[in-house]
Amino acid sequence: MTVYDGDFFNPKLAELKQLNVQLNEGTYILLINHFPLLYGSLAGTLRIEKLPRNRLMASGDLYTSCEPDLFDKWILNKNKTGIPDFHPKDYRTYLKVVELVGSESDNIPHKMTFKLYKYSENPFESLWQEIDNTFSVELFKNLTENANDRIAEYWHGMLIKHEKEPSHEPSGYNRRIVGNLTIKEISNNLRKAAIQVYMPEGVDFPLKARSPLGSLDDNSDQTMEKSLDWHGFFKRFKWQFQISLQKTDPQQWPWTTSSGEEREWSTADLHEYMLMMSENSECEYSPISRLICVPKIGDRTGAWGIMFDQTSTDSNKIPREVSAVAYAKQLRTTSDNLKSEMILADCPEAFFFVSAHEIMHTFNLTDNPKKCSHSHIMLGLNYFINRGSPSRPFPQNLSYELCDGDERELKHYPDIWVYPGGSLHKPTERFDHDQISSSDLEIFVNGDHDVVLGGPVRLDITIKNISKRKINIPRQISSHRIRYWGEVTSANSARFSRIFKKTIYELSLDDNITLNKNESYHYSVILTRGPHGCLFPKAGIYTASIYLLIMTDKHILVSNTKPSIRITSPRSERTKHLAKCILSDPDMQLLGLIGGDGFANAMSLLNEALQDNELAPYYEAIEFNRLNSPFRDRKANPLAALSALRPNSKYNLEEIDTILTAAEEVKTQVESSDFTPESIQDSSDASTSLSFSDLLNSPSNANTFATINLILQRIKTDLQHKAKPSNSESISKGIDELNIRLHNILGND
Repeated sequence: MTVYDGDFFNPKLAELKQLNVQLNEGTYILLINHFPLLYGSLAGTLRIEKLPRNRLMASGDLYTSCEPDLFDKWILNKNKTGIPDFHPKDYRTYLKVVELVGSESDNIPHKMTFKLYKYSENPFESLWQEIDNTFSVELFKNLTENANDRIAEYWHGMLIKHEKEPSHEPSGYNRRIVGNLTIKEISNNLRKAAIQVYMPEGVDFPLKARSPLGSLDDNSDQTMEKSLDWHGFFKRFKWQFQISLQKTDPQQWPWTTSSGEEREWSTADLHEYMLMMSENSECEYSPISRLICVPKIGDRTGAWGIMFDQTSTDSNKIPREVSAVAYAKQLRTTSDNLKSEMILADCPEAFFFVSAHEIMHTFNLTDNPKKCSHSHIMLGLNYFINRGSPSRPFPQNLSYELCDGDERELKHYPDIWVYPGGSLHKPTERFDHDQISSSDLEIFVNGDHDVVLGGPVRLDITIKNISKRKINIPRQISSHRIRYWGEVTSANSARFSRIFKKTIYELSLDDNITLNKNESYHYSVILTRGPHGCLFPKAGIYTASIYLLIMTDKHILVSNTKPSIRITSPRSERTKHLAKCILSDPDMQLLGLIGGDGFANAMSLLNEALQDNELAPYYEAIEFNRLNSPFRDRKANPLAALSALRPNSKYNLEEIDTILTAAEEVKTQVESSDFTPESIQDSSDASTSLSFSDLLNSPSNANTFATINLILQRIKTDLQHKAKPSNSESISKGIDELNIRLHNILGND
């Protein structure tokens, strides 16, 4: 078998000439019987799209099916029954039609030739194995009366496998009948979408928006507008669509604080609400995209929306099913036709745009701005806010279009890549321009390579520009622009292997950093668990093979970093038992990733770890992140979060960045007129005449600010060591920025 990472689907090569094809555009049920090569009988769908210039494109997906009487249910039914739901766990192969030739006569069959690609969820990439045969079928039209004396029209023929073996045929192929194939038209659409929107009372979800005629890149000053609703939006790429609006029960989940203020939702809030929605779902599986309309999205992302349900945070193993939009986030724009205090919900065009953008993420479309040259909805709201003009002000300049590549994906990419609940990733984006060679960059790993069993492994990946030209890279690890994955192996057992992937969040597309020659930058990773369990289940020596994929204005692949990690055995039996409990609980990873108070057993283990002398340093930064993020009625408390740290706490550079952000917020509070922290023992020290640096050095605050001071001084020392590693003479831009911020926090001369 030939292995592919998705390049087998080249839209330009997939277009076919339309030669007397009588088959209509739309979706067909597809049944294959007696097909021993692929698990026996298969059922699925075939999509046929009619294109301009007498061309067409056809693709399909096949699933194993144990349901009886499929022929009677699908084929002998006169009515168009609509596109069915197939469960992702039953997905088997993608079907790519390479030839479809018709005839003007019903007595002459249509000939369809196709290739099959077997799907496998490889831990590193979603790979496809081409079955090294071509298949063909001569489809004859059949008209059959069913039990109700209605005529059912379908197409049927014998399935031929063309084997690549020596033969006496001129083509060099052996031909063998392997089964029969039947198709029947079931829908005029190519796919379907079901959207469920959850929102509180008093919020009006936009069912339509005004759409400008023409694109943002037009030179003309077209300002004519037309109405665009959700059915019209999905009709553009030939999808069947239905939407349901559900008002939430305030007793079930608080949308506001106890004082009536609109609440910020953290990732932990969103995750817990997602699990609650899944529990209330009536069906076992349906490709439903759920959208939660919340006042604001916390965790300091400042996002208009977020699609948060992937990889490590996908605890119910149904990826890409839920996204969220912040309806109360303030619109800050210079447009004269918007009020200065307007929020997203006050602007139906922008609310519609952000909702559609996030919903498209659940159908696996990405934010990559290099996909096409013209404006499109996946560029994000800020792109259009920043590009308003007198002739096309915001929000009239919004484009609700998709680029051609995105439309093609939604129409013809495999079900497992498109529908919610399918694969985590789709093929890597391909760019037309040159790629940056891995020889332009040097990569090495720093961090704590000696870790007590039960503690998370924190690493900092350093990327150094060793070329003579400037290179732009993303500032943070984010969805679809940079991600990492890898494999952990043990020296003690050749059979032990654990795969991990990076948890993905949406971040700004415009947040880049430029590396000049000999300049470096850092990304941080925390390794705890992979899809097959904990990565470091016992004491010993491990090797972590880390692969880093970066996509920006160029395409970079940096790989083959293999740090050695030593996991040491705890000294006490109590800590050993606690470590085993931590390693066996998947929610401990979720608690570390998204925080919150919703994981009861993990919270209990975290509290035990914080009381354990050996494990506490590894989990104090996790407690810091939890307290530093809101959850339900609990607000983020940066001072309490900083108080959870100790001078010997373990953290990586990304966590240092978050610690400094919290310290900056506390400093701002201290220097305001209404600062009266309960943690200060002597009220005289809460005088507004004291600066933040005075409080850090105040002898009466040994349990709060003096401890924070020790932590910041420790960070200062750590940054000095990390700035110039012994194996690099590079200038670290990221660490330089952290040092400047720390200098300002401490108030040093």
